[in-house]
Amino acid sequence: MDWELLSREWLRTLRGKRSMRALSVRLGFGENAVYRWESGRCAPLASVALRLAGLSGVRVNEAVFGFLGVPAKDRSKQPSFATARGVQLLLQRVRGERSFVELARETQFTRFALSRWFRGSTEPTLPQLLELIEATTRRVLDFVAAFSDPAKCPSVADAWRVHLASRNAAFDAPWSHAVLRALELSDYASAQTPEPGWIARRLGIPLTEEVRCLELLATSRQIEHRGTHWAVDESAVVDTGQDPARARELRRFWLAEALQRFDRGARGAYGYNLFTLSHHDYEALRQLYVQFFENMRRLIANSTSGDRIVLFCGQLVELDGDSQRQS
Repeated sequence: MDWELLSREWLRTLRGKRSMRALSVRLGFGENAVYRWESGRCAPLASVALRLAGLSGVRVNEAVFGFLGVPAKDRSKQPSFATARGVQLLLQRVRGERSFVELARETQFTRFALSRWFRGSTEPTLPQLLELIEATTRRVLDFVAAFSDPAKCPSVADAWRVHLASRNAAFDAPWSHAVLRALELSDYASAQTPEPGWIARRLGIPLTEEVRCLELLATSRQIEHRGTHWAVDESAVVDTGQDPARARELRRFWLAEALQRFDRGARGAYGYNLFTLSHHDYEALRQLYVQFFENMRRLIANSTSGDRIVLFCGQLVELDGDSQRQS
């Protein structure tokens, strides 16, 4: 991606029909500041770009929190993201467990520059912020979409359409995600000519569902047919959390599938524990669950071969939660 070009296009989209000169003055700069940013002569600091978004009618904190998936109840008492401190907090949230050395390998930045940005001693420009968000989340288009329509940015309009197609495939055909995983199996790679139905038999789904999922994955450019095999685009990332209602239905689908496999006696680890504990310990337990999930994802990412397709369903449910809310 051309980060400077995307930055210029995004600023133009945010400004809309507003005067460059008036917006520059409102931001506290000279009359030609916005012109210089949009023409590519220089780039604004990230916090200034977010302030511009706010002056253009965007509720900046709501946009960022929505991108981060922060629940409404946890959004209070937070500083404005349209400040140097806010940008630092945003970077800290998206960084996760990555070291500066790892981020330096994935970007054009030195670990010393990254250290200064993440610690708040200096601030990245808008193009630098966009590159960092892509490096840490692989979801820069969702970040742009939180503020304006990416389809209005010519350099990423086609990528945005493919991105939406990928997300719709996940919602409309949940088995497409499992089909992707099947294409990563060592057995699939070693098969001389995988015949139609190979994936269906491995997953225990109808052949029609295999065909449907492969068509959707190809249309959304998550896979490409090369000779005798389908190849997975490893750079494709699909985030279903941007539509909470549909994401809830997706979780319901996989919970139901796990129950069906349990009823059929499928191999797996099934268990439960019913207990009481304090509010404080419950919050600690919830954090342990989150940490376990993150560690599991890290183990999966570092696995050197794909021999099994596994569905993990874990639930931590407050059985008396509804009655407490009612009281």
